[in-house]
Amino acid sequence: EKYDRQYRPFLFGNAGTQSIIHYSILKSLPESFRRRKVVFIISPQWFTKQGQSDGGFEFFNSPLQISGWILGLKKIEIYDRYYAGRLLQFSAIQNKPLIRETLENIMSGSLPSSRQRSLLKISHRFLAAEDRLFGDFGVSWRNIRTISKDLPPKYDADQLDKLAWRTGERKSSNNKLQVENSYFNKMLRQKLKHLRGSQKKINYRSSPEFSDFQLVLNEMARRQLNVLFIIPPVNGRWMDYTGLSQDMLRAWNKKIRFQLESQGFEMIFDLTESNQEEYYMQDTIHLGWRGWVLLDRMIAPFLEDELNQIPSHQMNTSFLTRDWDNRPEPATPTAAE
Repeated sequence: EKYDRQYRPFLFGNAGTQSIIHYSILKSLPESFRRRKVVFIISPQWFTKQGQSDGGFEFFNSPLQISGWILGLKKIEIYDRYYAGRLLQFSAIQNKPLIRETLENIMSGSLPSSRQRSLLKISHRFLAAEDRLFGDFGVSWRNIRTISKDLPPKYDADQLDKLAWRTGERKSSNNKLQVENSYFNKMLRQKLKHLRGSQKKINYRSSPEFSDFQLVLNEMARRQLNVLFIIPPVNGRWMDYTGLSQDMLRAWNKKIRFQLESQGFEMIFDLTESNQEEYYMQDTIHLGWRGWVLLDRMIAPFLEDELNQIPSHQMNTSFLTRDWDNRPEPATPTAAE
């Protein structure tokens, strides 16, 4: 807003949205959404043993998006079968008999029956009407414009970095973890002593999130999107305190980069090793003051470049398997059937 950039991003995502939700959003976009530039942040903490939580899915799940995807199916491909099977694992889907029954058909390789399609069309019309009635919202730029007054009058990365340093120092003054004071007071202060060494056994290398992420990658390739992937660090001071293994994170990083690069997704801004930088993080896992200044230096040239060279992708269904999900090291798994 301050520096009158040539672009204004449209933002997706919130706490609890992981690959399966992002895929639902991508599938619901019109087919005209092609050959665009996208910035996608991959968070290591998504890749737990469970993957997308049942509660997080229920909160962000859109029956309108799912019914729209089903009604748009002309033939069943392996990604459709995987997606249907994955949706069936969530209670929000299990509690909807029509959707559940239809997804079971798709999972087995069959298109919805004429009865299912007729009932889904009726449901979809009601959901679309409801969305038009309650889905509209407005955005106020008042706070953004107020805050932007504190920025230097002209864009200067070094000045912004110094400002971010001072801001981070001031706003994380009540703790040694360099997390924002309000976050520390609300989320950590009362239980901090019990969290020492609590993350020693956490392992992000085995998770259904890898296959869910492959859904997103395949849709990005199908729509010929030009994507800059960002891998943020985890707060190094927090890692030291809780025992979260940097070696484990490096192994996860190696695996996710293999999944990306072997399929032609080569634009990656990797901050994994920046975990000890001062005031890069706002809390334990989210980028903060200096981290966003650095990120902006990478994102702005990517979005402002008038050339939009779409990379060539070689999609591999091997990454849509339990074999890959559970594989600790990045070697090509057995192809999905």
